[in-house]
Amino acid sequence: MLLLTLLAAGCGGGSQAAREEASRPETRASKAFGPAPETRKGPLDANLAADLEAVLSDLETIDRRAIWRIGASGDARVAWLVSDLLRFIQGGAVAEGLVRSFEQLTGVELDARERHPGRSATRSPVHGAAFGRSTSRP
Repeated sequence: MLLLTLLAAGCGGGSQAAREEASRPETRASKAFGPAPETRKGPLDANLAADLEAVLSDLETIDRRAIWRIGASGDARVAWLVSDLLRFIQGGAVAEGLVRSFEQLTGVELDARERHPGRSATRSPVHGAAFGRSTSRP
């Protein structure tokens, strides 16, 4: 009983509201990556949808200009798709274009080491930034 009392007293610091705010995923992500980008509502722009279709329809011969236009669209909602593509495309000019597009869409600036996501698909810094998780590597 004494152990439970001591444990409860040690864990009770701070207000409940402060603990809840600090544990919210969006609070942790904004501390690591800054505020979330503005997102649009409604359907995707027709040109953006066409560029996404061009990229996703043939992953063997990806249109790099379409990747550039996706980033230039400024529609942060498609950053998730760009991040997911980087799980499968991890090297070369296409991956570099995807990283640049991701940075444009989200406002996240990756350092030189993070711009080369080739080591692990599930631990890509871009993917971590998109999902608001730490990108540190052991």
